[in-house]
Amino acid sequence: MPKKEIEIAEIGPVLLAKRTGMRNIRISVLANGTIRVNLPRWTSFRTAERFAVKHSDWIMRQKSKVKTVVIKPGDRIGRLAKVKFEQREAGRTVIKVEANQIIVTSVLAWNSRELQKKLQLAAEASLKMQAHDILPNRVDRLSKITNLKFNKLRIRKMTSRWGSCSASGNISLSLFLVQLPDELMDYVILHELAHTKHMSHNPNFWQLMESLEPNTQAFRKQLRRIGPALRPISNY
Repeated sequence: MPKKEIEIAEIGPVLLAKRTGMRNIRISVLANGTIRVNLPRWTSFRTAERFAVKHSDWIMRQKSKVKTVVIKPGDRIGRLAKVKFEQREAGRTVIKVEANQIIVTSVLAWNSRELQKKLQLAAEASLKMQAHDILPNRVDRLSKITNLKFNKLRIRKMTSRWGSCSASGNISLSLFLVQLPDELMDYVILHELAHTKHMSHNPNFWQLMESLEPNTQAFRKQLRRIGPALRPISNY
């Protein structure tokens, strides 16, 4: 569906996205601070922009609640990777990224802004490795169990949604998905597989989802609260 990114004074960048099945304009501030305005297909982007400006106070209150991500030595990224930090007296910063560990050697303090930016990129790279190890097998298994066929699977850095499914049956999943518990991960996969049969969120779609996962409503609420974003797990 059509999308447009705009800049609104005092708010910042805002993503406008037309969605099938939407009846009203809805604003959300995602876990990573992204501001998204979903609108019905027949609503103009200009109308959505005015709606966002009208609710700018609410948006700024929600943005103030978004926590800044800080990656510490010893943190776990996703299911496998542990962050190891080695301080050096001279030389350039070196970050070795693997699915099960992230090794950082640097003259910079681990909590410096410069190193944190590098660490976040490294964490996302590790999550992508983990996602490629974990998600294809889970999608294949659930596809066979439900007899819901898909065409291709793509794993991407998606921050506005956990997954999507195209009309041609191509499924995209967020690399942040591997941070979720198994039951929520499988729910997202089932949700996208169900879209291979029903593209819109109509009653038939939700009836199918309830038959595949009885906890659909509870899982929907959980996912609305957390959103796709980097979430290091501290051991302290």
